[in-house]
Amino acid sequence: MKNENHINDKLVRWIEDKVKTKYPDDISMVLIYGSYVNGTANAMSDVDCYYIPKTERGYEIAVDFIIGGVGYDIFPMSWDRVENIAALKEVLLPCVGDVKIIYCNSDEDLERFRQLQIKMQNNLKDADYIRTIIGEKFSFACDLYSKMTVHTDIAAVRKFAGYIIMTLADIVALYNHDYFHFGLKKQLEDLQTKFPDIPKEFTDKYIRVIQSSDNASCKEHCYGLLKITADYTGLDMKIREAELKKSVRENVQPDFQWLAGLYEEISSTFNKIYVCCENGNYALAFLSAVCLQNELDDAMECGGKKYNLLDAYSHTELIRLADRAKEIETDYVQMVLDGGGKIKRFDSFEDFVKADL
Repeated sequence: MKNENHINDKLVRWIEDKVKTKYPDDISMVLIYGSYVNGTANAMSDVDCYYIPKTERGYEIAVDFIIGGVGYDIFPMSWDRVENIAALKEVLLPCVGDVKIIYCNSDEDLERFRQLQIKMQNNLKDADYIRTIIGEKFSFACDLYSKMTVHTDIAAVRKFAGYIIMTLADIVALYNHDYFHFGLKKQLEDLQTKFPDIPKEFTDKYIRVIQSSDNASCKEHCYGLLKITADYTGLDMKIREAELKKSVRENVQPDFQWLAGLYEEISSTFNKIYVCCENGNYALAFLSAVCLQNELDDAMECGGKKYNLLDAYSHTELIRLADRAKEIETDYVQMVLDGGGKIKRFDSFEDFVKADL
């Protein structure tokens, strides 16, 4: 299901036309991925779009904005970063493996990208290479657990837990020479149905982490999931001691325009939470809230307020999470506007085009 007003269709054509008419020699490729391509979009879904710049001028086309309450982010990725994804060193594998190309500057650029797609598939088949990659990811997950153990704030604990289970899910998918083609949207479903060799205990413990209502149970189930992953893959589980490091913000002058840009980017995550809460999808609501909490925490470095979203999460009372998200979104927007930040927000696609961004 695509956007009810077909804004996404119009936007894809707008991106393609703008590149062809204004940046034909500055962009190597423009690619779309995610729900618009894989058929999982709802009425509040955006278009996931990135491009590979060919020149420095090409970076100028990057833009965030909101149309009809839906946030969009057209962002650049260098060839180096795309190569890093093909090397399985980032989690954005669908950005290489599950894309639709809407613009390509040359046959050479197209061949370069096709070769990276082949490289990624070959890496997925290479058991020795996979062992190296998942070993690095598992060490990262163990470090996250170490840091989580010294926290007592439920929002912080849940944020660490979320990234632990997402990392471990990526590990077991890679161990099976695959990845999550639908990203987080179908991660739990894929764990339950796509990988029959994964121990049932893994999925059960993954769910228990998401359902945890207190720090102790959350930490306990994360440790259990680490142990199950180690036993399943044969990886070495090393938990190091960690110290609680408090970030100190002293006299940070808010950058309200940067904060406005961040809101344009994360408004789609707010929408994902609202949709998940309405549909009762507690697992994706949790993962989306983890990602949003991380963005809100990062915003503090640029003078943003401290917001606790994850402490409102309850898998049996998702309305609490939706209400808290709405409170935070409303307050965040008011903070930006009061500080003089300008949010690029339009009621219609026609208004967006008139703005000539």
